[in-house]
Amino acid sequence: MILVVDDSADDIELATIALSAVMPDVRVTWALDGKTALEMLNSHSELPSLILIDVKMPGMSGLDTLREIRRDARLNNIPVIMVTCSSLDSDRDRSLAAGADDFLPKAFSIEQFSSDLKRILSHYLSDRVQ
Repeated sequence: MILVVDDSADDIELATIALSAVMPDVRVTWALDGKTALEMLNSHSELPSLILIDVKMPGMSGLDTLREIRRDARLNNIPVIMVTCSSLDSDRDRSLAAGADDFLPKAFSIEQFSSDLKRILSHYLSDRVQ
């Protein structure tokens, strides 16, 4: 299972399509904000094998969500990939400093996003990527 945390339903759909292209058997769950994601993570016994979090969300930001995940011993070993449409090096640097395992810019095409996602997932979930 992979958890996608993003305030945009369109971006969640894009991520789900890209994930399914790379890992056809993947089960994707999602949350529209960081607070809901943390509630899901704390209320379910099954933990995701990877989490994708949008950096910029209203309310609890992606970085704040990431920091909460890293503070929780039960969750802090889950790979977290920060995703954003921003091309600012500062967003990447702040994400990595907060404990992100990797950083993925949102591409303007599903093909490019799928390719970028496959490269990253091959590193973290190599046994499941096609």
